[in-house]
Amino acid sequence: MENDLLPAPRGRPIRPYDPLLASEVCEARAMSDHGLCKTLAARPDLPSWSTVTRWMREVPAFDEAMTRARDLWLERKADGLCDLAGEARAASTSHEVQAIKLAVDTRKWMLSKLMAPVYGDRLDVTSKGGALPAPSHQVDARVQSIVMQAAMRMAAKSGDLVLPPSAADLLD
Repeated sequence: MENDLLPAPRGRPIRPYDPLLASEVCEARAMSDHGLCKTLAARPDLPSWSTVTRWMREVPAFDEAMTRARDLWLERKADGLCDLAGEARAASTSHEVQAIKLAVDTRKWMLSKLMAPVYGDRLDVTSKGGALPAPSHQVDARVQSIVMQAAMRMAAKSGDLVLPPSAADLLD
């Protein structure tokens, strides 16, 4: 009788991890025209979004596979940009042209954020995203310079140090 008062579970049940089903999810993700949530909702044979995200947290190999699937999906979006822009030629009204422009701009923005190393606005031709090595003597000299400037500013403010006008300009 106590169980009669509990609401019935909603949505699809959470499934245990299944490698075959996981590969279907990855393929559906890569080949979809929509995002992950819409793709899963349109396919009742696939697990729910909450199940997939739980699998991604618990199974590192599946998380990596989903990342590759997402990258393939984004590449498909990028490949479709030229086709989408070409549709503007066939548009008959300015409203259609503006809608296509909005769709192109949205995809470009999404690609610049989700695949920044490839499609981002920041150009990095020297380090491939990694930190550039700096010789320790350059780092030490820069740190020492910063410390000395701070000490001189503090001394100048307290009145303990009187600087010539040309040196005071350098500190500002």
